[in-house]
Amino acid sequence: MKKLGSGSVDADKLRNFSDQILAAEERKADEAGEASELYKSLKAEGYDVKALRFVLRMKKMESAKAQDLWRAIESYAHALGLFDQADMITPAKTKTVETRPTT
Repeated sequence: MKKLGSGSVDADKLRNFSDQILAAEERKADEAGEASELYKSLKAEGYDVKALRFVLRMKKMESAKAQDLWRAIESYAHALGLFDQADMITPAKTKTVETRPTT
């Protein structure tokens, strides 16, 4: 690692790296903007964007880790009574609160 005052700094090399870093950061910002627009389009079509973001995070994981996470989520949801079976599809029966019309 080059330290200040410990010799010459290759300004051209440093400038080249800094230009590449700035360009990469700009591409990353452009891609984030593009992804944002895609999410907006999906939301406008009625998709649950939060669910999709979660699924995409899981898709980036190694298969075994994603399966472990999913099993933990199912287990916790079942333990908390969120679902009849831990199948993550059928919502648990909720208590119905009857209201009486006010007269």
